[in-house]
Amino acid sequence: MTQKFRTTLAKSALAFGLLSGVGAAQAVVVPSSAIVAGSPATAGTGLNGAYYDTNVTSNAAADSVFAGSAATGTFLAKTINYGGGGSVGDGMSVASFLGSNASNLVGTFTSNLETSLYHFTGYINITSAMDLTPGGTIDINFAVGSDDGMRLRIGGVTVAEYDSARSFSFSSGVASFSAAGLYAIDLVYWENFGNTGVDFLWQTGLTGGSYQDVATSALYTALPTSSNVPEPATLALVGLGVAGLLARRRKAAQA
Repeated sequence: MTQKFRTTLAKSALAFGLLSGVGAAQAVVVPSSAIVAGSPATAGTGLNGAYYDTNVTSNAAADSVFAGSAATGTFLAKTINYGGGGSVGDGMSVASFLGSNASNLVGTFTSNLETSLYHFTGYINITSAMDLTPGGTIDINFAVGSDDGMRLRIGGVTVAEYDSARSFSFSSGVASFSAAGLYAIDLVYWENFGNTGVDFLWQTGLTGGSYQDVATSALYTALPTSSNVPEPATLALVGLGVAGLLARRRKAAQA
């Protein structure tokens, strides 16, 4: 059985909740206070990708690297599906591993993947149409396949995590968003010898009930300059303008 076929079976199992942790996963609430902006008017282009040529064996160790070391290299992570939806041998180069996303690599990269750490950051757009169970919160299933460890946080809330070495497998979580909008996203992935692979999936009301790679258009490297929903400060200015216009009209009517 090929790795690609095994991965296809794994994604099918995800859709039916047959893999470990899927279906039994408890929903975590991502509060509306975590919204950083309204839904953007333009499509996203991906997340900030950072690569570290270092050896870590836990997510806490990864956090220490992020806090104290500069990235070995950076790239635009358009679709996080590296390893062909499964895992590949560590003899592969970083550029080959990243595939089409390697076209924007900046920095110095090692010739293989034996000890590597990746950090994906930016923002994700959540809309009401993505809700799997319409009514109330916006519920979305997320799954991250990895070989080895990983952690997914959205709006500062941990949605899925695996904090040890393993063969390529999925960890899942249900995120319940209190409202639509743009949320900060932080995905950590690390490899510690053997094989390498990471795949970031979601199941939403827009994916027909199946798990698919998280859409590039929903991911942003930075806050957009415009959004469909005005910021509170903008709404306040609009309100002041309307109030001023009404006051002038009243004075004109009394004159």
